[in-house]
Amino acid sequence: MSLAQNDIIQLTLNQEGGYGIDNNGAQVYKGINQAYNKDWDGWAIINRLVSSLGGSGAARKATSQKPYSFGNTDLDSSLISRVIKNYWNGHNFESYTDGKVTAQLFDHLYNAGPGGLNSLLMNSFNATQSTAPGIINADSQAVQKVIEARKAFYSKCTWHTDDLKKRENYTKGAYRRVDDIASSTGSQQFSGQVANVNNLQNNGGAAMQQQLLSSPFDQMDNIYFRERGKITTTSSLPII
Repeated sequence: MSLAQNDIIQLTLNQEGGYGIDNNGAQVYKGINQAYNKDWDGWAIINRLVSSLGGSGAARKATSQKPYSFGNTDLDSSLISRVIKNYWNGHNFESYTDGKVTAQLFDHLYNAGPGGLNSLLMNSFNATQSTAPGIINADSQAVQKVIEARKAFYSKCTWHTDDLKKRENYTKGAYRRVDDIASSTGSQQFSGQVANVNNLQNNGGAAMQQQLLSSPFDQMDNIYFRERGKITTTSSLPII
């Protein structure tokens, strides 16, 4: 794999927001929710940093600009260790031979959860996490197919809102995330019908409705996602 594990993880963490408080009052940092990660030793560091900055409001402001980080090396190290343990391990990422593919699949799992990754692999490659490496590694067009599959996946999401404008904005944000990962790894961005952000922007709700109807992903109505620190999850999985 041309990209190292930590490089791939960092690409995803760069997409995540900084410090925040979720709707239930739990602390969130880089997509890690304290309610579901109470044993993470990073919270002790975060608590000290928040206190030194003068409270949660100041902490949110301090991490509201790229790279959306406190810039604390101990916290960064603890975060990487946690992400490897909870997200990287057990999902066969080390079995993919192309780091560009691995970066997209890892980011999808971190953003959409294990259920989201399973859905993408099954719908687009007729594969499970166990069988996907063999199938994808043998496909010379795998990178573009994974990018296309991710955007098709997001195009079907209703984001738990009936507001078509919000759906449009959330979907465009998800597309940008995929394209950011593609750009960072030197992958050509997919610009087909399902994934074309301009279609959403120019045609508004009608284009969104058409994408919702035409996407191969037909079981996505209960899916939420993170976007820059706004924590969401699938209805069947804990917030992570």
